[in-house]
Amino acid sequence: MYRFLLLTAVSAGILGFGSVAEARGSKSLFRLADQYRTAVDTFEQIVLRVRGVDRGDERLVGRLDDASRQMRLAARNPRHLNRLYHEWRDVQKLHAEVEAAIFGKYTPNHDLVEAWNLVSYSYVLFAEEYFYQIENPGHDGGVRRIPLRSARRDSYLSESAITPLDITRLPSGTILVPPPQ
Repeated sequence: MYRFLLLTAVSAGILGFGSVAEARGSKSLFRLADQYRTAVDTFEQIVLRVRGVDRGDERLVGRLDDASRQMRLAARNPRHLNRLYHEWRDVQKLHAEVEAAIFGKYTPNHDLVEAWNLVSYSYVLFAEEYFYQIENPGHDGGVRRIPLRSARRDSYLSESAITPLDITRLPSGTILVPPPQ
């Protein structure tokens, strides 16, 4: 009986570790998508609580909440950036529509403004990381180790072999490097 319980606990631990490892590989995008989704969920709860907001606008905020949930699911695996791209495009469109609908018609409510500021901040953070991921595929949000100088590799370079370049920068921003001699 104890062996069965031990085997069950070990297998559950291995399965749990696998899902954590999967989320760890995409931690920066997934974490920011989760932060955005939490902010949108909080904003939706406040919109539903505030009096005077049209049902159509409440549904629009609900659609943004659903789109942010889908984006978070797509951000779990950054190797499929094309799926995340489609979800991100939907979120961008709905984000702009919600901002125009809520803050274009109604008298600003302090709670709505505060919650929307958090949504906008999370939106900007996700956008910056998403574009960084596109420009640098394989970026996992971690700090890269700087390669150490190798005494063996550098031993064949003598001081006379290394000549400093005389680089000139023109006022127009052009960099002039002298031709090799």
